[in-house]
Amino acid sequence: MIATSGGIALGYRKYLEKYIKPIETECKFVYWFTIDKKVLNLSENVFIGIVYIPPVNTNYTSEEAFNEIEIELQRFSEKSDYIILVGDFNSRTANLPDFYDEDDIDDFVIDNLTDQSDYTDVYMLDDLNIPRTRNNPDKVVNCYGRKFLEFCKNNKVFILNGRVGQDVIGRPTSRSNSVIDYIICTSHFLRCVSNFEILEFSKLFSDVHSPLKLSFNRVNPTFELLTTELSYQEENKIGKWKFEQVNDFKNNIDEDKIRNVIDELSVYSNKENVTKYEINTAVTNITDILIDSAKATFGTQTFNRNMLNCNKKHNKQWYNFDCKKAKKELRKAQRMKEYLTI
Repeated sequence: MIATSGGIALGYRKYLEKYIKPIETECKFVYWFTIDKKVLNLSENVFIGIVYIPPVNTNYTSEEAFNEIEIELQRFSEKSDYIILVGDFNSRTANLPDFYDEDDIDDFVIDNLTDQSDYTDVYMLDDLNIPRTRNNPDKVVNCYGRKFLEFCKNNKVFILNGRVGQDVIGRPTSRSNSVIDYIICTSHFLRCVSNFEILEFSKLFSDVHSPLKLSFNRVNPTFELLTTELSYQEENKIGKWKFEQVNDFKNNIDEDKIRNVIDELSVYSNKENVTKYEINTAVTNITDILIDSAKATFGTQTFNRNMLNCNKKHNKQWYNFDCKKAKKELRKAQRMKEYLTI
């Protein structure tokens, strides 16, 4: 049955298709997929779960959401030490701890565990110079927040918000200045994280939530080069988004096709069970509508490997990775400024 209080979707670049594998599970609160171990040069695949837990005190509230997610997390933890959960947990946690401190360990645990890491991985934060205490502008703790913190403690996963990368200062993740969206990961994956940040709110992505961005520091150089080449081999790339053409983009959307999609979704909403094929078809139809409008509005360009090699030849020796990164950040800031001034 289609959830009317939010949803989950996974999107990725086409050249990553062979390295990403969706996983079908029974839990409706998380969508799992793996990233091939070759991408981050690891010994095991990375398991990532996209989470959506409906808000507290609504018709869609579930007391079992965390329990169901925990069952699947523990199952996947038998296959890999590298696990991430990201999404809207609707949990407000203030700056309460998400781990068991050494002082919490009682005599029973000491007598029955030969290794303290069987109980807590908090020492990993110290090893990586990650603060134990999170900075959180949201001082409220709700019932989901307490469940979420217990979930983190019991499964030895850590909240990145308010303690890692550019978000070490702690920023709200929603327009109401609350923190309800998180990225959490196992202690082993902490070493793979180069940055975490809460991006500026944009109505282009959500009416309430700010985007969360996680960057990795272990991308396999060979793979990085391969994906760059593959991305340039794609033909008929759509031109870049231009904010001044936003009305043209809207006008180029095929209204008849939109009505057909709405009719299909109305039928699905009244069905007891909706198949994966039906959902995938609806998503594909919506995607095609937006892509067709983008092509009509911004045009298309053809790229090939020769163009990539040509660009490489003209790169100056001083134009290194840091320069490319700075240029990318500048362009992002310019686009955001244009968007905010519309």
